[in-house]
Amino acid sequence: MIGIFPAVGTAIARCHRHNAHHADLNANNILLDREREPWLIDWDRGRIEATQGSWIPRVLDRLQRSLLKECATVPATRLEEGMAQLRAAHARELAT
Repeated sequence: MIGIFPAVGTAIARCHRHNAHHADLNANNILLDREREPWLIDWDRGRIEATQGSWIPRVLDRLQRSLLKECATVPATRLEEGMAQLRAAHARELAT
């Protein structure tokens, strides 16, 4: 099983591959099931975009800010490393 951050990055990219824009992607809108598979919830403000574009980095940046806020007891360097893993997995998944 891959780590949590790469798994989340892959899940997000699978949505982005179909131009699904989660307008409120934050730490509270990612759930893990018993197998530690991530699920993206709360799509009420989501939409399908015409193309992939500049909105994708903004979604990931928003998620990073949320993680830093919601996980204040986790060292920021650990979250930054995790986000780097997430972004790398996201890019790999989008490239396939």
